[in-house]
Amino acid sequence: MRWLVAAASIIVAGCGGEVPQGAETDAAKPAEAAAPAALAPEFIQLKGENVFFMIIPAGLDPAEFKPLAKDRCGEVEFCKVYAWTDRASAARALPMTEAELASQAFSYGVNRAPGFEIAAWDCKRFPQADKANCL
Repeated sequence: MRWLVAAASIIVAGCGGEVPQGAETDAAKPAEAAAPAALAPEFIQLKGENVFFMIIPAGLDPAEFKPLAKDRCGEVEFCKVYAWTDRASAARALPMTEAELASQAFSYGVNRAPGFEIAAWDCKRFPQADKANCL
């Protein structure tokens, strides 16, 4: 998991984006992807950044996590989505605490300049055929 955090930090730093601890957030509209309205996740956007905290509703198919994150990111140069299944465990600012990192369900990041894209699931909760896709 530490490599993912390090990669995310490199992505943020490489794009000139610095997210101070306790940074403000803006509420973002729920994704309008294929998920039914009752299963649409909630996104919270860090103010002024393409960084989102996603709250995944119970019952949402884990195969939908990546398409929803990609949809939220759109075509911007850099974007990061961190996701939790429990609102109480979700981060509200960066840097995240160890507990917030440990409770993540999913993470997605893209940095188009170097051609970097990654999606990773908590494989204890959401098994993946390719273990390289695990947090």
